[in-house]
Order: sequence, then structure tokens, then C-alpha cells
Amino acid sequence: MKKYSIKEISEMFDIKASTLRYYEEIGILENVERISGKRVYKQENIDRLHAIFCFKRAGMTMDKLQKFFEYEKKEKLHIDDMLNLLILQEKEVKEKLEQLAKDYEHVKKKVRFYSSIKEAIETNKEIPTWEEFIKKYNKK
Repeated sequence: MKKYSIKEISEMFDIKASTLRYYEEIGILENVERISGKRVYKQENIDRLHAIFCFKRAGMTMDKLQKFFEYEKKEKLHIDDMLNLLILQEKEVKEKLEQLAKDYEHVKKKVRFYSSIKEAIETNKEIPTWEEFIKKYNKK
């Protein structure tokens, strides 16, 4: 079984070694071996870090992460708590995705709008207004 140093894990996840130590300290990264006083990480630690970063990217707070992993230790006793936490997080992610989709559409419109301004400048044509552009854009 391959083992990794704190430096290798820091580079793998592009995080500071102090962050890894902090995750251990607050209990969300467990079972990190120590050999001659140095931390040694295994695949299970890497898998946990992937979960941590997935949940963080999904907007889960450190408090929720701690609760989730605490619940996970006693999953039979806390399965409902785990599910409730994940269901709420799923809802938040869905709402963020919907907002991001709207924001993406707006950014696309702005790119097209300013591209049309650039084209107008380069071809010595009249520069369109946002209102004119939107009217034309919405017809497509």
C-alpha cells in the first residue's frame, strides 16, 4: 500500500500542510499514521480529503463537515441526521446551480454585446445600445 508524506499530500491537493494538520485537529481527517513522528497518509486519507473538498466546493461549512463526519462514525445511530444534512446541502447546491445557469446566460449576452460593439468600432458602424442588442438577441 502506497504511503504519502504531508508534502506530497499538500502538493496533490494544492493546500498548505497547516490545513491538513487543522483538519486533523478538528476531527474531519482521521487515522493519519505517524512514523518516527512524521505524518504518513494512505489511500483512505486521500479518499476522505476528496470528500472534504467535494463538500466544501458544494458550499458545506466546516461546522457541517464536522457534524457529517461525526455522524458517519456512528452512522446507524445518526443515519437520519446524515441524510438530512446531505439533503439540505443538495438543495443548496441545486439552487446555486440554477443561479449560476442564469448568471452564465447573462455573461454570454454581455460577451456577445461587447463583441458587437467591437465589431461596430472596427467596421465604423453605429455602436448598438444594450436595449437594441437585447431586442435583437431575444428574437434569435
